[in-house]
Parts: sequence; structure tokens; C-alpha cells
Amino acid sequence: MEWLGGWCYVIHEMLFQRILASHLQNPLPLPPVNDRTCIVTGSTSGIGREIARANAGEFNEVF
Repeated sequence: MEWLGGWCYVIHEMLFQRILASHLQNPLPLPPVNDRTCIVTGSTSGIGREIARANAGEFNEVF
């Protein structure tokens, strides 16, 4: 029965993620990263890639 709960959670996340997050801006603004070191893992695709791109844009503005 534990696996059923896990599947219900996965289905809930897939179906309702957009509805629950519909009030959020797209894309969410990142906090300033001046004078900080950022390590982004998984930056070849998905969220990691977008975070790396956004951080690179901020760093390009600084330098």
C-alpha cells in the first residue's frame, strides 16, 4: 500500500503543479548573487540549465 501512496503523490504533483503555481511570475526572479560563489549541478538541461543561464546573465552585467 505504500507504493500506492507514492504513486498518488506523483500523480498529484504532475496534475496540479501548474494550477498551484499559476500565481507565480514566469520566470521567477533570482535573488542577487553579487560577491557569492554559485555551484549549479545538473546544468545540462532543465532547471539547472535555466539557473546557470540566469546567473551567467547577472554576472555578465556586473563585469
